[in-house]
Amino acid sequence: MDCLTLFSLRSSRPCLRVCSVPLSCCILKTDEIRAERRRALSARLAKILAVSTVWSLCLAIFLASGIGVSKVKAQSATQATPAEPDKLTVDADEIVYDTDKKTIAARGNAKLYYKGKILEADQVVYHSESERVFAEGHVVLTEPDGQVVRANSLELTDQFHDGFIKSMRVDTIDNTHFVAPRAERIAGRQTIFERGTYTACDACKEDPTKPPLWQVKARRIIHNQVEKVIYYEDATLDVAGVPVAYFPYFSAPDNTISRKSGFLNPVYSATSTLGQGVSLPYYYVVSPDKDFTISPTYYSRQGMMLAGEWRQRLETGTYTINGAFISQNDQGAFLSSPNGAGDQRVRGYIETIGTFPINSRWNWGWDLAYVSDKWFYQNYRIDSPSVTQLGTIKRESTSTAYLHGEDKNSLFDARTYYFQTLLTEDNQNIQPLILPVVDYDRRYHLGGAIGGEVALNANFTNLSRLEADFGTLSGSCSSPTTTNCFMRGIGGDYSRYTTEIGWRRSFIDPLGQSWTPFASMRGDAAYTTLFRNGTANAAQDSFLSTGNQGMTRAMGTIGMTYRFPFVAASSFGSHIFEPIVQVISRPDESNIGNLPNEDSQSLVFDDTNLFSVDKYTGYDRVEGGTRANYGAQYSLGLVNGAHANMMIGQSVQMAGLNSYAQRGLALEGTDSGLDKTTSDYVSRLQFVPSANYSFTARGRFDPDGLNSKRFELENRANIGDLSTSLIYANYAAQPNVGITKRREGLGIGAGYRLTPNWSVSGNTLFALSRYLSDPDLPRTYMAAYSASATYHDECTDLSIAYIGREPYATGTTTQDQTIFVRLTLRSLGTIETKKEVGDFVGQQ
Repeated sequence: MDCLTLFSLRSSRPCLRVCSVPLSCCILKTDEIRAERRRALSARLAKILAVSTVWSLCLAIFLASGIGVSKVKAQSATQATPAEPDKLTVDADEIVYDTDKKTIAARGNAKLYYKGKILEADQVVYHSESERVFAEGHVVLTEPDGQVVRANSLELTDQFHDGFIKSMRVDTIDNTHFVAPRAERIAGRQTIFERGTYTACDACKEDPTKPPLWQVKARRIIHNQVEKVIYYEDATLDVAGVPVAYFPYFSAPDNTISRKSGFLNPVYSATSTLGQGVSLPYYYVVSPDKDFTISPTYYSRQGMMLAGEWRQRLETGTYTINGAFISQNDQGAFLSSPNGAGDQRVRGYIETIGTFPINSRWNWGWDLAYVSDKWFYQNYRIDSPSVTQLGTIKRESTSTAYLHGEDKNSLFDARTYYFQTLLTEDNQNIQPLILPVVDYDRRYHLGGAIGGEVALNANFTNLSRLEADFGTLSGSCSSPTTTNCFMRGIGGDYSRYTTEIGWRRSFIDPLGQSWTPFASMRGDAAYTTLFRNGTANAAQDSFLSTGNQGMTRAMGTIGMTYRFPFVAASSFGSHIFEPIVQVISRPDESNIGNLPNEDSQSLVFDDTNLFSVDKYTGYDRVEGGTRANYGAQYSLGLVNGAHANMMIGQSVQMAGLNSYAQRGLALEGTDSGLDKTTSDYVSRLQFVPSANYSFTARGRFDPDGLNSKRFELENRANIGDLSTSLIYANYAAQPNVGITKRREGLGIGAGYRLTPNWSVSGNTLFALSRYLSDPDLPRTYMAAYSASATYHDECTDLSIAYIGREPYATGTTTQDQTIFVRLTLRSLGTIETKKEVGDFVGQQ
């Protein structure tokens, strides 16, 4: 028979030995019973009789209760964690067994461990007849999930499932808190807080008695652990101790689940075109791998809009489908076609996104969207991952499907693109459909005498456009000719395949000079089919005389880049002066103007591409002839971490045909600064005195009179709690490409941290060149502006934003300023609203 030996914590000698003791008969220290081997035989006999009585009573309780338990012994503080968590273990300074009251009391730093639960108190009393546990004084009950219950007194069953708790406080593992003067625990499945209070805010460190920033007070708070839902009855929301909202009833999921079916927080909005709007989303969990949200929104002026989103996770990836549609009540709120959707009753959009990893290097997916008209996203304030924005104006929606793979030395990317324009003045028929564009890059590192790196690049592009796209030089392009227009895209089908293989290697001689020779060979094959229908397509013959045919092109390149850095050190820092010379030789570019130019139109000559072997951004154009690029840069690094950099350079066409001086279909080289034998100067000045301040200026200047052709300045500073930014740009007129006036803009932004929690910010974009259109016309120079205030702490996020929209491309009869308010109470949810407050500031 297994026996239990009990020890007094004041002595290492055994004080009592009881065999096969059941759980309900836990006996710990008894100072009254000691091993007195010097006593008389009668004393020994009395002791044996006492033990027999205890054993008999314990056995009776065990048989009556039917609870199967194992042997238990008192433990010291160093033995606080039991080896078997499903067995009851008790630790205390003193254990007292009362045979008359049939109680066992653990006094002084009492701790009970049972099935992962830990009960701590000044005193814990177990009543064997009622099988209840009473804990008093500094009671702390720690659940297996880390939740902590604090109370003055606690009454529970021996399984810790039922009971009453006075002056209760519950601290959950996600740092939320319940407080109640009285609480009841029922079957271990439900806890009822009478006159309870809930908050996710921490107590004020300076004054713990101060009310938290927000709290929910309720007549009853019921936490159903089976449903994993917390119910609030007759509740008020208090902010800084002041009631601000009343709810007769509401519920929220507890912290143990991330998904729960039910209504989400409502969203309120108000605009002149839509009216007052209220949305009440409903979230439904279909299964562990899928769910959806349906969001009906009622607008007082336009009626009901139904929106929804479906989400599903598969074994190989995830995908979502979302959309919205509405049958409008008041179409007159919007401009008529072609400036708005006033002639459309049914409007909406649908979008799906999928991401599917194949392995650690490969993945495929899609982001496909379709919208009924250009203005739907803007009118109904819908944000979409597919939409590209310019400030607050939505420009285009891009749909794509892709296959992507890469590793250390190679990359493969295949994509399709479909564009929907969202700007009023843009024509949807001139948007290309790209099916597909494929890029492949591979790097090989050679050894031996040749050494260096070999790069293999390949690109395949196939696109189709319904209508040719023309830009205006003068007048209009209603009847396009090379005199009044230039061609941005063909109307028809175009396919091109390009492969280029190149080699380069760097050498450093004993003087420290760097020599980098390079060579490459490139080949292109293209086929074009022109559409002839319509005025625009019929005019293509004036630009592309070759018509429908295939074409090839080859280009070989050899060159050398030379650098000679001079380094000097001083007591305050280091200096590096580095002259750079690059010479590139190749034959003249062929078929200029005979091949469409779809991907090489964005040409900006500045310090970042001065030493690029080919300054075109795509494959449809290629630089030809012999060219020298040269310049110098100076870098200063101070011992305190500050650094500065200056650079200036120029490019010269030494021989052959200057590609940038030839008329391309999109006039891509015209007025670029490279379209003459000796290019404009390009320069850069950068100064960073510390991590909190940076200044960068870059420009392009005419070599004859140093007139500014392009100037950009960016300045950012953080001074204590203040952060500022300034961006300025000034671009000269480009009359040869139809830009007859210079463009000038200024962007200013600032943010200030008022307190550890509060911050404010503002941004303004000025179109400074507007007066050039008509200097006598009064107008605002603000193209866009915004201001915001935010609050953040451990339980609350609040943002208030004000955005002014420029009267441009929104398709509504009035322009607006909008206020956005978003409030998030951690663990309860988010409430947001947006309201139009007036016409554009300063609109004339």
